[in-house]
Amino acid sequence: MSARRLLFLAPADQAGPPADTLPAGLVLERHADPLGLLSALAPELAEPVLLRLPGPGRAGREAAFELLLALSERQPAPSRLLWVGGDDAAGAAAGFESGAEQVLVGAPAPEEWHRRLSRALASCLEQEQAWRRRRAADNGSLALLAGTSAAVAQLRQRLSQAAEAYPAPVLIRGEPGAGHKLAARALHELSPRAAGPFVSLDGAQATGDPQGGGLFADLAGGPANLSPAARGGTLLLERPGELAPALQARLLGWLQERRQAPGGLASEQRAEARLLVSADSDLDAQVAAGRLRADLYYRLNVLELWLPPLRERPQDLGALSAAILARLAREQGSGPLRLSAAGLAALEQERWPGNLGELERRLRRAAALATGPELGADELCRATPGSPTAPPPPPGQTLAEVEREQIQRVLRECGHNKSQAARRLGLHRSTLYAKLRDLPVGT
Repeated sequence: MSARRLLFLAPADQAGPPADTLPAGLVLERHADPLGLLSALAPELAEPVLLRLPGPGRAGREAAFELLLALSERQPAPSRLLWVGGDDAAGAAAGFESGAEQVLVGAPAPEEWHRRLSRALASCLEQEQAWRRRRAADNGSLALLAGTSAAVAQLRQRLSQAAEAYPAPVLIRGEPGAGHKLAARALHELSPRAAGPFVSLDGAQATGDPQGGGLFADLAGGPANLSPAARGGTLLLERPGELAPALQARLLGWLQERRQAPGGLASEQRAEARLLVSADSDLDAQVAAGRLRADLYYRLNVLELWLPPLRERPQDLGALSAAILARLAREQGSGPLRLSAAGLAALEQERWPGNLGELERRLRRAAALATGPELGADELCRATPGSPTAPPPPPGQTLAEVEREQIQRVLRECGHNKSQAARRLGLHRSTLYAKLRDLPVGT
């Protein structure tokens, strides 16, 4: 194992732990200010951090607590040790509250230094291994970010930045079927909250009743808390413009309370859910129409993540299809599935108005129809057994025209059953109704 650093924050006149108490593989590196220590942290590497806490009323005390909070939200999380004076019980308690894993008091004996630092080093190695397993896991959401296009490379970068920008809300936007929930799950899995729950809530179905999976729960003597079911994890709020006006007002108040909290991130707030918001419609138009509060929209739109439509990344179709087929094979308990050259060429001719959702439905259907491990153009181009293959769109056709024809075709195939058509298109039923009203689409 290569040497790891023990990053030590303390004034220059403060002695650190004795050199002979450091476990093998650990070397001391001093820092005089929190920002310098933060910038010295290696990406995707966990190293122990030891903070010497100034006494009550001394400069740098609050900065040390803020640094502990910032370190606890990094991934992989470093092991965090706080060293306080022998009579600083308040500092020890506040240190644990701010995210310290271990607190050393007074003048620890050499054997205690060695034991504590050995435990910190082992914790770092465990955190790092768990982080790498999670990053490498083929869990569906991260796998569907597969590809080599510039669009998906930028999306991966933005996801990593948004995951590290906790606790700011993230607004996920893109066309229907572009993978809003997949991106939200990826953000959750890349964040410090990956071990907590991931809860998705549709704005049209949200209530204020915690017993019904509502958006808020009232705490006696305190402010409302966001989604008890997602506590300690991530809450994805879909279609915020469909929230009832009263819930929009409560959500705005919750966001304002968090922004104004002293210190920026109290322990109670850290235990709450991180809020992600997704929308596949024009939120500016919803604000203009009075369906979404403008002040709430501005509060939600702190970080914006745009999902590229599939037609802008055709070179990713092979990698995306391989990831989806691998998951389908596991789900079905079948052997490996793969695309033939002709099958991939057929997919590359499509315009994909339904984006990733449409691709997955097409592959799932083809896998059900296949008689062998290889999926060809015939399986991929049949909507359902016996149904005609949709003709390629004529040159110069607009996206709205392509979308309208796709909806018309699926409605005909479903016998104009809108619920069934919405499922086939990967849309929520109310989203399909809105499209039927706005395109317009003859039914």
